[in-house]
Amino acid sequence: MDKYFVIDVGGTDTKYGVLNQDADILEKGVTKTRSDQGLDGFLEFIKELYEEHGADTKGIAISMPGVIDEENGFCHTGGYLTFNQNQPFASLLSKKCNTKVHINNDGKCVALAEYWKGALKGCRNGLVMVLGSGIGGGII
Repeated sequence: MDKYFVIDVGGTDTKYGVLNQDADILEKGVTKTRSDQGLDGFLEFIKELYEEHGADTKGIAISMPGVIDEENGFCHTGGYLTFNQNQPFASLLSKKCNTKVHINNDGKCVALAEYWKGALKGCRNGLVMVLGSGIGGGII
């Protein structure tokens, strides 16, 4: 069964795990977000997590703040990750880790996950609010 390395970047903590295609959690953890070293330092931080926990997976999926073009893996804005503004983040990380990378806005990710496996399953219309270091959300 295929496995994926998934990451949720938060303002304080970064949560990560290895999940299978059914979203069963095979491994999980949390660490402090290292966002004080700019884009290069942040990419290195993600690479270290990947090499330690996800190197035998099919790729990386990242939930992060900002206005994100998920189809092109491009961050138009980075939210509190200001260094991520106007960056081809998925491409940069993909080259660094030599694997496929998919990124999306954290609020959208929560809404999609709740619709797929959680409280919004079967809903026609729903709203998810994310209250953490920042405020976000998603609409189904």
